Amino acid sequence: MKAIKITILAMLTLGMLANAQAQKEDEKEVVEYKNQFYMKPTAMFSSTIQFGYERKASNNTSLMVSAGMYTLNENVLKDLQVSGNGLKAEMSFNIYSKDLVDGDKNGFKFYFSPYVSYFNANYKIGKDYYNNNYLEEYNTYQDDTTQVSAPIAGDGSANLSNVGLGALVGFKWTISKRLVFDFYHGVGAQLATYTGDNKFKRPLKANTFYNFASTGVIGKIGLRVGLMF
Repeated sequence: MKAIKITILAMLTLGMLANAQAQKEDEKEVVEYKNQFYMKPTAMFSSTIQFGYERKASNNTSLMVSAGMYTLNENVLKDLQVSGNGLKAEMSFNIYSKDLVDGDKNGFKFYFSPYVSYFNANYKIGKDYYNNNYLEEYNTYQDDTTQVSAPIAGDGSANLSNVGLGALVGFKWTISKRLVFDFYHGVGAQLATYTGDNKFKRPLKANTFYNFASTGVIGKIGLRVGLMF
């Protein structure tokens, strides 16, 4: 809920800034903008608040970097509480097509974007950290080739990280030379590393981390909302 409120507030602020600047520029010559500050509202579905910066390198290329704060508080292992905090970062190089329409204010472009990404987070697992009122239950997990039934003590920790490499194809819509909506999708390869008690590994991967815990080929889809300056 907190991530949603921050995302909505940031999107409204970007919209008002773009509208105010567009009104001023109606009365003077419009300049070319080479910088963009943006946010990713779709990142909130993976419990991340993510912002980024794009810098134009030439007429049809740009460099983009982003960073986000990951925060998780969920009940995913029956009554066990999972709390996690971490960082997600990404860098990409964008290659743009020419504008698909002729106009003084609005623009439509396609782009191709190779990217590299990184994610790291630490997790605590327990029913009640403050009162030490821990729950113990039995969970069956895969230990190599053997099914093992072991108690889950509600006091544990884990670390999850991944690195990714892939490419995106996107569509960028610029309104009044300032406000930008960027829709993208793509595919990549990812290597994930888990450190912690083996008994937490499978249920955490299955219920909490979406594609953060995947090793192999993954899909990506999302939306960026930005402001040119």
